[in-house]
Amino acid sequence: MIYNFNSGPAMLPPEVLQQASEAVLHYKAHQSILEISHRSYLYEEILDEAKSLLKELCELNDDFEILYLSGGASNLFAMIPMNFLTKNKSAAFVNTGYWSEKAIAATKYFSKVKIIASSENRHYNYIPSFVTKNIDAEYLHITTNNTIEGTQWKNFEKFNIPLFADMSSDILSRKINYNQFDFIYASTHKNLGTAGSNIVLLKKNLLEKINENVPAIFNFKNHVDAKSIYSTPSVYAVFISLLMLRWMKKQTLKNIFANNNLKAKMLYEAIDANPNFICEVEKEFRSQMNIVFKAKEKLLEEKFMHSAASNEIINIAGHRTAGGFRASIYNAMPMAGVEKLAALIRNFN
Repeated sequence: MIYNFNSGPAMLPPEVLQQASEAVLHYKAHQSILEISHRSYLYEEILDEAKSLLKELCELNDDFEILYLSGGASNLFAMIPMNFLTKNKSAAFVNTGYWSEKAIAATKYFSKVKIIASSENRHYNYIPSFVTKNIDAEYLHITTNNTIEGTQWKNFEKFNIPLFADMSSDILSRKINYNQFDFIYASTHKNLGTAGSNIVLLKKNLLEKINENVPAIFNFKNHVDAKSIYSTPSVYAVFISLLMLRWMKKQTLKNIFANNNLKAKMLYEAIDANPNFICEVEKEFRSQMNIVFKAKEKLLEEKFMHSAASNEIINIAGHRTAGGFRASIYNAMPMAGVEKLAALIRNFN
């Protein structure tokens, strides 16, 4: 079996792949899933069940609206400030790396930005602490897991302003109180399926704060009113997301969370045990989803990549801006794949 450690699109469970492939040819005694109308009752069933499972698995209260939108999380970098900010308002950010910077850059087109904390001074290898009270902004934006830098927020404080979070790479991977957030978004191609769609969980009271001059296609209220079908959705991406949510419910989140802890522990212990490798992320902030490490000698990197490929381990190269290695171990990555990679790391010389 080939183990795909890509940061996204991520590895999918075999049973999800099987169900998805069968639906391409034949879906519920109808035509291919790729051909069904987004206005049909068939898609309505898919969408309603996906939203229902998201609400159940995230243990959301009734304060939230749930959306499936086309595109990726990067779309939301601009869409959020477009809806909730003006030139006279500001958003607060904690800058923890590449994707935080992307969100900050997009926001600057629409409003002022206040960076209240940053880990840039140490190459983003930790999550910075900061004063959580009296933040003067419309909302605070954080990236809960940083796929490139390999850091992750472990705790979430209570803030005096709404909390917005990009959870693309760790949603439903660990125990989180999602109700303490006001706006959550995530692309589906890591823990929730494949590329082409993203989810938004937003508190209903935010809809009252949307700017009046937002173009219709970018207005969150329009998408809520249209029940996520304001424009033609990526039906297949939403369908695969539904299959992933069903799979997670079947596995139980309790078991998934426990496995994720064990998988990360196994890899970090292997890295720390081999003097040929180093993980520069501060231990208390190490990500459970994206294990980032380097070879201490550059010449060893190509040798290790070749060794990994020979053992059916693929896509472990680090991001182009960071180099080194990155093992993404999202929910669907089986324990056997992590055990194989950990053994390879531990015994490599």
